[in-house]
Amino acid sequence: MDMGITKMNGTKWIGLDNNDNTTEVLIDFKNTYNLDKLVNLEVCITANNCYKLWVNGVYATSGPCKGDRWRQFFDVVSISRFLKIGINVIAVEVLYYKPALYGERNKMGPINTVTNTLGPMFALKGEGIDDKGNIIVDVTTGKANWKYHINDKVRWQVPGPEYGFIPIGAFQIFYGKENSNDWKTKESNDSKWKQAFNKYDTDGSGWGGYSPLPLVERSIPLMYNVKKSFNKEMNNTHYFSNKDKTIVPQNSKIVIEMDTGELTNGYFCLHTLNAKTSKIKVTYAECYSGEIIKQYRQKGIRDDNKNYTLFGVSDVFFPSDGDNLFETFNYRTFRFIKIEIETKDSAMILYKPNFIQTGYPLEIKASFKSCFDWTRYLWETSLRTLKNCMHDTYIDCPYYERMQYAMDTRLEILFTYMVSGDTRLAKKAIEDFYFLLLLMD
Repeated sequence: MDMGITKMNGTKWIGLDNNDNTTEVLIDFKNTYNLDKLVNLEVCITANNCYKLWVNGVYATSGPCKGDRWRQFFDVVSISRFLKIGINVIAVEVLYYKPALYGERNKMGPINTVTNTLGPMFALKGEGIDDKGNIIVDVTTGKANWKYHINDKVRWQVPGPEYGFIPIGAFQIFYGKENSNDWKTKESNDSKWKQAFNKYDTDGSGWGGYSPLPLVERSIPLMYNVKKSFNKEMNNTHYFSNKDKTIVPQNSKIVIEMDTGELTNGYFCLHTLNAKTSKIKVTYAECYSGEIIKQYRQKGIRDDNKNYTLFGVSDVFFPSDGDNLFETFNYRTFRFIKIEIETKDSAMILYKPNFIQTGYPLEIKASFKSCFDWTRYLWETSLRTLKNCMHDTYIDCPYYERMQYAMDTRLEILFTYMVSGDTRLAKKAIEDFYFLLLLMD
C-alpha cells in the first residue's frame, strides 16, 4: 500500500482563512469556470471529514470512505457528463466532526469516524482534457480559484439521554433560506464568499515520512444512490393520496406517519413552498414501540400503530418563505417516519417527501429454494439485513451504532462470500483491523 505518491500529488488541502475562528462545522466551497467546449474531467477528491460533490446543481458523489490515522481515502470519479458549454460550477459541501475532547457535544461526529483537530478542509485534483489531449481547465485545489463560505443555516443536536445509547453523531436543525441551493449553479460575487486558504500539501514524503493525512485511493466501489418513495401513509390519513403535494392550513398542527415497507437507509428529502414561520419535525423509527421497561422500549408487531407509537431520533426543519429543498447530509435509517408540522400565520405547501436509498452495491448471485414457504421470508430478511449493514465498512446495526465489530464483521463477510463472491469490502475490513493494531501499538 503506497502512501507516498498518489494520483493527488501536486494538490493542496484548502480550508478556512486562519482568522475565521468559526464554531460551525459545515462549509460550502465552490469553483466557477467557463468552457468553450466540452471536456473529459475526472476528479480525485477527499475531505476532512465528509463531503458532498455537486456539478452545476446535480449531485455527483459523496465520501470519502472511513479511514484512520494511517489512511485518508480519496475518491476518483468522472464528472464529464455534468458539464456544459458556458459557466460551470463545482460545489463541495464539507462537514467536519470535532473531536469530543475539543468540541461542543452538539458538534461531535459518530464514534465510528476517526477525527482530528485540523478543521474543515478538502482537496481535489482535476484537469479537463479535450479530445486532442490538451488541458482546457484545471480545477485543482491550490491552483484554481476556490472560494468558501460558512453555512450558518444548519445547526446540530445530539439525541438526549431519553434515546439511550445513540453514538451515530448529531442530527440536523435546518433553517431555510429562499433559493438556498442557487450557490450550486450560479456565480457568487457577494462578500460572504471568501478566498479558500491553502493548508497543507497532499504529497507524501519522498523519504518515507507521513503527511498529516496520508492519502490512499478508495479500494471499494462508491455507494449506490436510488431515489425512492414511501409506500403508504399510516393512521388512515390521505394527505398525499393520488397527488404529489398537500396544503397545510395556517395556524394548524398535523401529524403524518409514513411507511417504506421495510427497514432502509437513505437521505431524507423534503420540499416546501411558502412555509415561513412554520416548523417541521421528522422522526425516524424502526417500528412502533411502547413504554420503557427495564431500559428497553416494548415492541410488538412492527407496524402496530393501534397499540404503539413512533419514537426515535429526529431532524428539525424551519422553512423560509419561497421554495425550500432540504436533504439530510448523512443517511438516516428507518422503516417509518413521523412528520409533525406546525404552521402559524401562513399556509404551507408540502410536497410528498421521498428519500435517496444508499448502501454498498452488493450484487446477489446466489439463490435459495425450499419446499417450506417460510424459508423464503427468512432468506429475504437475511439478504436485507446484510445489505443494510454494508456501507463503507461492515456495521453491526444501521440505526444505533454503525460500528464494525470483529465478530459481526466475520459473520457478514462469510455471508457475503456465499451470496455474491464480492471480496472488496471484506479485504478493506481486514485492513481496517490491521491498522487498528498500529494505533494501539
